[in-house]
Amino acid sequence: MYIALKGSEHYLKVLDRHYQESFLQGSFSLSIFPDPCRAIYMYVYNNTKRFLEQNVSNGSLTSNAFTASIVGGLCTSTATNPIWVVKTRLQLDKSTTGLRRYKNSLDCVVQIWRHEGPKGFFRGLSASYLGISETTIQWVMFERLKRVFRSENKAPTTYREKLANALGAGFFAKLFATVITYPHEVAILLFV
Repeated sequence: MYIALKGSEHYLKVLDRHYQESFLQGSFSLSIFPDPCRAIYMYVYNNTKRFLEQNVSNGSLTSNAFTASIVGGLCTSTATNPIWVVKTRLQLDKSTTGLRRYKNSLDCVVQIWRHEGPKGFFRGLSASYLGISETTIQWVMFERLKRVFRSENKAPTTYREKLANALGAGFFAKLFATVITYPHEVAILLFV
């Protein structure tokens, strides 16, 4: 019992030290990241889809959703990659001497700009483009499932029915896309 308690005290001390030193590194970038990503993606996706529906007469729902999700993913990845670079570097900031290279997010941005130039903010962009496949599959499936849910039953009339259809379509689309692209995500992690 004493050994277990001593081990857990040691574990808590290590956890506390590492929590203070590195757990919150990059958290500012992480906290501001998801909303702009989703906003950019949804704006580009909806406008591209609307443009295709109005200007491409022979475009199917699937091809429009496919094209719109690829364009949305490319724009989102390109626009937000600098945030990913800063966040990742802060989280992985290690030095052989034990000192950190970056004081904070702003210092990281300044050092990347000084030492690598604008190109430094777009490292890893090609891997990010590969990650678009999950989102593309998800949105194509979502659009198709929305249509299936609408055509199998009568058209939803209440807010509750519309919400249930959208949540069901979203859940199954995300599940399908995740299962299909999971091996791709593991492969990317192996090469990072």
